Amino acid sequence: MARPRKRPLFLIVFTDDLCRVGDDRVLADRALEDDDNYPEVSLMDKLQCPVADEVLIALRKSFSLAFPRNPFMDGLKESMTEIRRIGAEALKPMPEVLLGLGLRPIPQIMDDPINHKVYVTLFAVARSADLQINVKTATRSKRLLSTIDHFPADPLIWALREVVSDTFLEMHDEDEHSKVLKDIRRKINNVLLPYNPLLEAIEIEPIGRFEGELSGGGI
Repeated sequence: MARPRKRPLFLIVFTDDLCRVGDDRVLADRALEDDDNYPEVSLMDKLQCPVADEVLIALRKSFSLAFPRNPFMDGLKESMTEIRRIGAEALKPMPEVLLGLGLRPIPQIMDDPINHKVYVTLFAVARSADLQINVKTATRSKRLLSTIDHFPADPLIWALREVVSDTFLEMHDEDEHSKVLKDIRRKINNVLLPYNPLLEAIEIEPIGRFEGELSGGGI
């Protein structure tokens, strides 16, 4: 697979920031604390952005699962299966994002339960090009991305998709399973560490730097 571009195609943004931008491209003032101040049809509605929280949670859970409590074959296989499940569930709702990054989407079954899941979300994944707009504030017109917080989404999506693929690698014994799990936790640690503030924002325990065979904490 090709590697991610230096400039992210997709960004993680606060859903509230997208909800504050209307069709007139006026950025509602959050400080007013008035729901009527928000537009009826927002940029969030228009873009139909997928949820980013689930990607962060899936990576954090997978990092913990990559330190299996049972180091024997049954425990290693159980960890691998659970990592695959939670990673696939987080990625299934965003086929357009995966295709945009040149990655293979996760196939869904007929009437997949994931389509009926209700999310409480703080963050969304949005295409960077869709956010390259000017918005009107109380004082002047500004670039939207200079006004709101945003974070590259590409590395997280890439890492989670690779982790799911890793769980399908050919493994025959405990050593091979252990090696794949070790590679998974290194991969997640490398990409997720800078996103600890986002984990804390959704009340998920941040991760520490992985050095060798550290013991893994729960999530």
